[in-house]
Amino acid sequence: MTRENLIGHSQLYLLDKFMKENGLSQRAIAKDLDLTRQYFNLIVNRNKGISQKTADKLSMLIGYTSAFWKGKETLDESMVKMQLYQDGVNDSGILNPRAMEVFTKFKKFGFRELVDKEIQEAAVMSYITIDPFDPKLLESLSYRLRGETVLLSHIKKPFDLDDSGLTIQPGQKVAIMTKEFFKLPPNVSARVSPTTQIIDDAVTLNSGFMVHPGFRGKLYFTLNNLTAKEIHLEKNIEFIRIKFTFSPIEPERVYDGKKQGMTAFLPDFIERFCDDQKSIDETTDSPSGSPGLNRGEATLASDDPEKRGLAQVQQAVEQLQHGVDALNEALKGFGSH
Repeated sequence: MTRENLIGHSQLYLLDKFMKENGLSQRAIAKDLDLTRQYFNLIVNRNKGISQKTADKLSMLIGYTSAFWKGKETLDESMVKMQLYQDGVNDSGILNPRAMEVFTKFKKFGFRELVDKEIQEAAVMSYITIDPFDPKLLESLSYRLRGETVLLSHIKKPFDLDDSGLTIQPGQKVAIMTKEFFKLPPNVSARVSPTTQIIDDAVTLNSGFMVHPGFRGKLYFTLNNLTAKEIHLEKNIEFIRIKFTFSPIEPERVYDGKKQGMTAFLPDFIERFCDDQKSIDETTDSPSGSPGLNRGEATLASDDPEKRGLAQVQQAVEQLQHGVDALNEALKGFGSH
């Protein structure tokens, strides 16, 4: 008989307490664990060790960590971890019982994109953290994200959108951060894309497009107004949609880059964002009568359709290059960890 992973006294005490409090027999709890009563009896009498699968189910059913049920952690160690990460997934990928239930359910259906009811279940059960979460923002295969904090190159100090919103001038670039904070488990990645509202307003969006497993924090993007008209951003504008993909196989490496835990624009991004815009402004002269607009922006606002059309093409090429640069930088940042 192997004595590896035999149930300990603390585990037996908690198991017995749980059964008595819930009026469960050995047969009933064995059924919940997908075990025969005879096999469960062998475990309780320390004649059989606890497998990883059974430990996971005990964690989901009663609480505490799988490592505790296998005798790899003390009760105090397990309680500390579960208390610290009771709202979802911790840095080591430990799930609370509710989140473990969702993971077990999703795993049965294999690799796929999550649909609306699955996204809602994952958020409510804290398997995926979306804070704040609003069911009204769900779409059939995605969730719409709202903008909250913005950064303008000439101000250099981020601020939150208020009831008056923000007007983006022709040719202007603005960085915007989501209102929502995310925490992705190791088995979930995400992809983002602009909403129809942003596309209809002819505003391009620069981003890395992929959010890697294990990421925690808010997301930010750069919006560029390529039109000849002002575009207004309202408070809580739904400018991004995010799609979640579940994988039954957990990757060996999860995201642990410099943007981990980010809830505000990073100082180096602020400097780079403002310097990039400054270098663009310095290559053009501000025409008389158009304060605050460089030559390209002034041409975009021109009444001459031909000039405006040419300026839009030139601006689009420049912004496309910036988008490629931003994409390469974002992919390098996420992919190098």
